[in-house]
Amino acid sequence: MSKPSPAQQLPQTPLGEPTRVTRPKAIDTAFQLTLAGLVFGVIGTVVTTLADHEQVVLLVRSALTRTGQPFTEDDVVSLIGVFRVVGGLALAIGAGLIVLVAFKMRAGRNWARLLLTLFAVLSMVNFLADVSDTGAAPELIWTLGGVAFWAAAVIYLFRPESMSFFSESKKRR
Repeated sequence: MSKPSPAQQLPQTPLGEPTRVTRPKAIDTAFQLTLAGLVFGVIGTVVTTLADHEQVVLLVRSALTRTGQPFTEDDVVSLIGVFRVVGGLALAIGAGLIVLVAFKMRAGRNWARLLLTLFAVLSMVNFLADVSDTGAAPELIWTLGGVAFWAAAVIYLFRPESMSFFSESKKRR
């Protein structure tokens, strides 16, 4: 007697198709919190870095200084626009990848849950490093908001009903 296939072991609909795993509310909440944290992070980066002329000038000067080549103030001014465009593109690509990972998490992919957890931990470490460098600067409120949403999302991702969802989703693949 042969062992039944995994599809035969799963609960099935009257038509013989495996039933879908019901996504718990905690997963939807974690998804929404992840997107809210991402929005805070993107807005914060645009407001505190890309839209702040002095900050962009400091970053361009820092980049030029690291090259070890002499540069003039005209070089700095000419690179401000380039820096903003490249920074905006990098921000958009990073945000798009996080949204993709969030959708994969919502679909039950455990690797996506772990990757979002890693992003949240790195965001927390980055926030703490910024606070230790600059003190409680008002512009860090954007980062704090994003980190709070990410931390809450991680809590929802590791609740018992979420753990069951990811293990059941793995069985169905």
